[in-house]
Amino acid sequence: MNAFKYCENQYRRPAVVDRNGKTLPGHKQPKTDYSGVLSFLDFNSNSPNLQERAAKVSCHVPGVGGPVDIFSLPEWPGFFFIPNPFTPLEQMHWISQALEEYTQPPNSTILDAQHGPVPSLWPNWIREMETGSRGEYAMLMDKLKWATLGYQYQWTERRYDRRRHAPFPEDLAHIVQAFAQAVGVADYRAEAATVNYYMQDMVMHGHLDDAEYDMDKPIVSMSFGASAVFLLGGETKDVVPLPMFVNSGDVMIMGGRARRCYHGIARILEDSVPPYLLPSSVPPAYEWCARFLEQRGRRININVRQVFSQDKDQHDSNLVTDTNRTQGESSSALADD
Repeated sequence: MNAFKYCENQYRRPAVVDRNGKTLPGHKQPKTDYSGVLSFLDFNSNSPNLQERAAKVSCHVPGVGGPVDIFSLPEWPGFFFIPNPFTPLEQMHWISQALEEYTQPPNSTILDAQHGPVPSLWPNWIREMETGSRGEYAMLMDKLKWATLGYQYQWTERRYDRRRHAPFPEDLAHIVQAFAQAVGVADYRAEAATVNYYMQDMVMHGHLDDAEYDMDKPIVSMSFGASAVFLLGGETKDVVPLPMFVNSGDVMIMGGRARRCYHGIARILEDSVPPYLLPSSVPPAYEWCARFLEQRGRRININVRQVFSQDKDQHDSNLVTDTNRTQGESSSALADD
């Protein structure tokens, strides 16, 4: 077993059974030891060894009120972590976009292969929930694992095709450009994104993001909803990864060495959707978004990347790139635990 897989198994949800072969309920399962997981939210609670692996600076992010803390990892130059710079309402905005807008055609989703494009997926899910029925759209929302924005990544061929393009959301492009600028990345173009929809029992196995033509520009990742244990490894799976908590609102910028390293989600934490995102705490307009998160302990990740190099006209082929690797925090590597 390689080092990355060994670390994944340390944080997987246990499935201990009783003498009759039945899985024990959660409160009777053995407790997971999270003492080796780096916390940026409560940095001083980390062991001295973990604290030594990160460095912190305060910085202003354009469009985000007030200075924010930005952490870097000296072992992974180009990786930056920004603990939740959003207000609760700003978080609900991005959650709502991910559910209502980003699932709409012409954006592709995992549902297309079996069901074709599904217009109005989100409002139809709400209608079913309001009537207390669990019909077609409830089933489809449970199957929803990813959607793609901008240049549509081709999952079977594992490549981008510049002929397959949907408009990229302007507000999303602006916010990720601001985060990139804050860590010194100039002229960042948000050209494609994958939106991942996790339920509590899902994981993302260790993988590389190497399908973009321009690998010098970072991936900008925003997470909302339930917390997770994220693993950042090395160029091979023989490198022991660093586990870290990713909470609602957290932003990661994966550039430099980290852009070419294995990474994944080892676990979605139980009962970890923050109280301010629960139905009793949000404005009525966001109630169903909050119910969706609470219903299955869900997490939403939006990861944005620049596909082309600056001189886009130099590429003659429609097929931007090809790879035998998985893609983003948003690929077939997303699986049930």
